[in-house]
Amino acid sequence: AKVAAPSNAVDLCDTSDDEDDDSIEIQEITTVRRGTTGGAFVGRIPRKELGGNNNKKGSGAGGNGSGGASASAAAAGYASIYPPLAASAAAAAAANNHGSGGSANDEGRQLAQAIAASNRDITRDQDDEYYQSLAADQAKADAKRREERERTEQEELDRILEASRAQAEEEDHNRRQREKEEARRMLEEEPPKGIGSRYETEVAFRLPAACGKSRLVRRFSPTSSVSQLYCFLRTCDEMDDIKRWVLCTQAGMEEVLEDDERYLERLGLTPRGLIVVKDLDA
Repeated sequence: AKVAAPSNAVDLCDTSDDEDDDSIEIQEITTVRRGTTGGAFVGRIPRKELGGNNNKKGSGAGGNGSGGASASAAAAGYASIYPPLAASAAAAAAANNHGSGGSANDEGRQLAQAIAASNRDITRDQDDEYYQSLAADQAKADAKRREERERTEQEELDRILEASRAQAEEEDHNRRQREKEEARRMLEEEPPKGIGSRYETEVAFRLPAACGKSRLVRRFSPTSSVSQLYCFLRTCDEMDDIKRWVLCTQAGMEEVLEDDERYLERLGLTPRGLIVVKDLDA
């Protein structure tokens, strides 16, 4: 912040005896604060109010007393117009009450010093407000950049997770397709219907709720192994949404694993039977 004054302002500390200059002009106090101009007080104080026209230097006991009183009154009057001058008014009043032999120029100096001190206080307060505002703006900008960075990082993380999830789903789908093709290749041909229980057995599969269908039925040879039941289920589209499953007997829900070497006939699934598909993730 800077303090600028008009070039034609009269220095209040001037002690020259210019008879033609019957007043002292208080310089304009203009605070230039980063592009903002705040006007202060501009005026002229008659020299007689600072100690009398005929006694500019305050010579003589009478001149000192009346001059000090007039200067105090003038300073107090101008303080009512421009509040920062209150300090100078108090100083002038104190000097007058003590009956000191101060001159009109001394009063002028006190007034100028009070104006300068007030101007410094105003400038300091404005600087404090400016830096507080600047700090607040900087904090807001930092918070905004941090939020933007966190949002960008979260979006990137979501994109990576989505890509990873899509890749995993694609790999799982491809794996299931390979297993389905392998199961079709290994699945024995379905026996014709009506050729007798010696050559055929009808097995019903009770499916989990996630399959969207409650039952599947297929004919097998009584001498087929448990692995044929697994191969058949892997070829069914209804089982695509079931990732982990196992076959169980209807009675007692005993698990029947794929590597079980028993024939369907020994499992009690002839001439027809029911097997339960258990969803291990349900």
